[in-house]
Amino acid sequence: MARAIKLDTQLAGAVREAHEALIPLVPAGSVGEHLGATADADRLVTHRFEASVTGYRGWEWYVTLGRASRSKVVTVCESGLLPGPDALLAPDWVPWSQRMSADELASVQDGAEQATTQTHDDAAESPQAQGAEGAERPEAGTGEPNEDGADEEQADAAVDAGAEADAQDEPDEAETEDPEARAPRRRRRRRRS
Repeated sequence: MARAIKLDTQLAGAVREAHEALIPLVPAGSVGEHLGATADADRLVTHRFEASVTGYRGWEWYVTLGRASRSKVVTVCESGLLPGPDALLAPDWVPWSQRMSADELASVQDGAEQATTQTHDDAAESPQAQGAEGAERPEAGTGEPNEDGADEEQADAAVDAGAEADAQDEPDEAETEDPEARAPRRRRRRRRS
């Protein structure tokens, strides 16, 4: 069983020291009358003062004092502003889903469902999705006919036409090159395709 904490009489009587500790830290004239002292532990006492601060109705300044064993020197441990029993406090936080009315919540859920449906519809209408839904297209060079019935030779002809178009778009230095020097480059391009 825990023993009761005894109020240190020397610290409880140090009201003036507690008041003086607040003066340089708080706005002038905001420290009101002494409201009492409570024992926090052996040789540790908290003094409370009325707070006259705009917007903090019912709040209290506090100063905690302590002293070493067998010492008469009072030490300020900490100070601050705490809500009193009649303090004006902000309401407890409530999640937004509980703050909304039933109509607002239904509207948000309908909007989320519409957005999901629209995203699914957009994905289904994309060219990639249409290609996936249609007939399978073989990769180039497999020798299998694709959707249009074109075979590997037609695919090679398209690659050659693309290589020739690239060669025509090259700068003037391509025209000054030896035609034999360009031929290996075309072959290399074909192999990469």
